[in-house]
Order: sequence, then structure tokens, then C-alpha cells
Amino acid sequence: MLMGNYNFTDIIQSLAPLLIPGTPISFCCLSLAPLAEAYRYMVKNNYLNVKLWDSWCREYQVLKNRTHPKMMMDSCGGYLLVGYRPPVLKDTNAVAGGEKMEQIAKA
Repeated sequence: MLMGNYNFTDIIQSLAPLLIPGTPISFCCLSLAPLAEAYRYMVKNNYLNVKLWDSWCREYQVLKNRTHPKMMMDSCGGYLLVGYRPPVLKDTNAVAGGEKMEQIAKA
């Protein structure tokens, strides 16, 4: 997992050749924009099970005979991006769905 305010798309492009297929990749950032760009890149490049969500969690105050959520809380816990590196296909004309690149290009 990498956390910070980086250009995650460049990091994914640099790390991809070093990772074996199926390796999980995860990033955490306080702002959504850098992760949204990386999310689009991962979906476009057939990464598997790509998910982007916020990590906000409400704290609860637990006392004897009563429980309630804390009222004064920070509203942003950051965002998480998770996905798995796709398999490398040996046939240069093949894609994950088994179609030929020429067929996709014609569409």
C-alpha cells in the first residue's frame, strides 16, 4: 500500500512490469482526484476487481446503559483504491475476453 499525494498513474505504470499477475495494488490518499485518475487508468487497462471508496468510519461512545455516535468528528478519513494486476497474455492479438484486437479495432 502506498499513501500520499502522488501521481498514482505513473506509479502503476512503473510498477506493473515488476509485479506478477494477480498481485494486489492499493493506494490511500486524503483527496479523491489523484485516485480517480488512477482508477480510470486501471479500468481502461483491464485491472481486475478495481474499487475506489472512502474510508470514513464513525466512532461511537459506549457508556453504561447507553451508546451513541460521537458528534464532533472529522468528516474525511481519506480514500482507498484497490485492484489486481491483470494477467499477461502471450498472444499479442488476444485480450482477456478471447477476442482479437483487430475485431475490437473495427468496432
